[in-house]
Amino acid sequence: MAQCTFADGVANVRGTIRKDVRYRDGKKIITSVVASVRGGKQRLYVREYKERRTPLTEKERIIRTQFKAASVYWCSLTDEQKQRFREEWLRSSFRFNGKKYATLRGYVIARFFAGVLPG
Repeated sequence: MAQCTFADGVANVRGTIRKDVRYRDGKKIITSVVASVRGGKQRLYVREYKERRTPLTEKERIIRTQFKAASVYWCSLTDEQKQRFREEWLRSSFRFNGKKYATLRGYVIARFFAGVLPG
């Protein structure tokens, strides 16, 4: 494996560098080159994403429907409601049911799934 030293402007580049979309036998295949920095070292990965081959199971359909309902709930909240959730989130040290949530959206959706919403 070769070691490379990149120029200062690109030394810590992260994310997708290149993305190709092609079709093989009627199936969509996405190939991307992704850069990441771990442990101070720049790494490049080639990833290939293929379309799903199997149909959704009934359980997956139910989960997707529930998540859609949770997303609709989040989008329908007013700024005042979001502010109330934010205050509760901060008071609880970003936790709900023993799990810490990095975003307010995640916190609200977790409460939605648990059925613990303000009246």
